[in-house]
Amino acid sequence: MKNLRSSLRQRMMRQLRSGFSLVEVTLATGITAIAITSVLGLVPQGLANVRQAGNLHAESHITRHLLGNMAQSPWSLAAGQDNLVSKFNNKRFYFDDQGIEMGATEARTSGWLAYVAEVKVPPQDVVLPSSGIGSTAQAGPVNDPYLRRVTVKVASIGDPDFDFDNGPRLAIRSHTTLIARAGR
Repeated sequence: MKNLRSSLRQRMMRQLRSGFSLVEVTLATGITAIAITSVLGLVPQGLANVRQAGNLHAESHITRHLLGNMAQSPWSLAAGQDNLVSKFNNKRFYFDDQGIEMGATEARTSGWLAYVAEVKVPPQDVVLPSSGIGSTAQAGPVNDPYLRRVTVKVASIGDPDFDFDNGPRLAIRSHTTLIARAGR
C-alpha cells in the first residue's frame, strides 16, 4: 500500500512539473489570436463613432450658440428695420474644432478652422391659428411678432469660402427651427 501511494505521488509530481503539451499550447494560442483579432477589428468602428459624436456635439453647440444670439438680439431697430435680417441673414460664422467662434481673419490665418456656419432668416412667416373670438380678432392671418423661422447650415470643413449651395451634401447639416424673441 505504501508502495502504491508513493508511486502515485511520484506520478502526480511528474505530471505537475511537466507543463503543457504542444497541442494545449497551440489551442490556447489560436483562441487568443482569434480573440485579439476580433477586438482589434472593432477599434476602427469605435474611432469612427467617437469622431462622429464629436462632430455632432460641436455642430449642435454651434447651432445653439447662433440661435441663442439671435433670440437675445433686438429683432427690430428704432427705425422699424428688421435687425435679424440685417445682422444675421446670409452671414457666415467660423468655429474651431470645439465649436468656439472665431473671427473671419482668424479663420483664414490660424489654421484652426473646422466648421463654417451660414444663417438664413426669411421674412416673418410664422402664423399661429387664432380663435377669432373677441373684439381684437382680425380678418385674415397675422404674422406672430414673437416667433421667427431660422435656418442654420453647418459645414464640417475647414474652408472659409465653402459654397453651401454647390458643396458636398455630406459635409453640411441643416437645422431649421423657430426661435422666440427674448430680447427687445
